[in-house]
Amino acid sequence: MKRNQLPGCLTWVAVFIFVFVVTLGVFFAAKPDTVYAIQNFANVVITFARVEREIMSPTPYGRYYSGLYFKNHQELIQILSSHPEYKEDMYKLMNLYIPHIDAALDGRGDEVHITQSQVDELQAFFDQIQAASNGELRVDIERELARTPLQDFVGMSMDETLAYIEYTWERDFESFPSPTGTNWETQMVTPAP
Repeated sequence: MKRNQLPGCLTWVAVFIFVFVVTLGVFFAAKPDTVYAIQNFANVVITFARVEREIMSPTPYGRYYSGLYFKNHQELIQILSSHPEYKEDMYKLMNLYIPHIDAALDGRGDEVHITQSQVDELQAFFDQIQAASNGELRVDIERELARTPLQDFVGMSMDETLAYIEYTWERDFESFPSPTGTNWETQMVTPAP
């Protein structure tokens, strides 16, 4: 066997990989919407990972809202499964807020402001979920919207929005198991005035 020659099976693997990559390139070049969807999905995943790491995990209010989500996630998943149109609304909503969240995470939260249109979309989404809810999720949404009325956010920068949320949140429930089996904060924590 010559020094630069691959064994037969590796040659076929290399050819297969080359053909596969070229086929994907042709497929995605012909379908720019698919490429955009993949890029958009990757951006959402990266942003949510950063939100978890930089806001939710390190802050008491972030851990509270994470806990509130896990407290109600079963019912929320059931609602989204029963109403596929709500998933579309949720994706639309995420795309509406992702640039603002990215700006806040990148230290530019004072440059972007919440609009009336964004608040209207978020309120409409909460109204849908609340109307479809039969359990504690409905009560939790009512309580949180009463505590931090969405209309208050119109015109606020993202930095102001995060500060407002940090100031107004209150813990309303004890710990409960997370999906990983650990408990979300066992002690009652209240924000400083």
